[in-house]
Amino acid sequence: MGREFDKKKNHGFAATNGLIFRFSCPHTSPQNGKSERMIHRLNDITRTLLQHGSVPPMYWVDALYAATYIHNILTTSVLHFRSPTSMLYLKEPSYDHLRIFGCACYPNISATM
Repeated sequence: MGREFDKKKNHGFAATNGLIFRFSCPHTSPQNGKSERMIHRLNDITRTLLQHGSVPPMYWVDALYAATYIHNILTTSVLHFRSPTSMLYLKEPSYDHLRIFGCACYPNISATM
C-alpha cells in the first residue's frame, strides 16, 4: 500500500473497523504483485471495452467502472467457480441486465414478446 494512505484519519478508521495497514517499501512494485496484476487486468479489460465498443477515451472512467463490475460478477476457480459478488452477498449475481458496452441504444425485447 502506498504512503498516500498513511494518514492519522485513515489509521483511526482502520482501527475502528478492524483493518490492518501493511505498507511496502517505496518504488518496489514487486512487493505489490497481486495489486499490480489486478490493476493491469482491469486496465486491459477497460481498453478492450473502449476499443471493441468504438468508444472515445473520454469514457475511460465509465469503461473502468464496467470492467470492475464485470470482474466482480464473473466466476473464478480461486473461489471454487463462484463470483466475488456471490461470496460477499451470498446470492448469485444476475447477468440479464448486461448490455454491449458503447451501445447508444438497446432494443426493447419485452415489447416484441
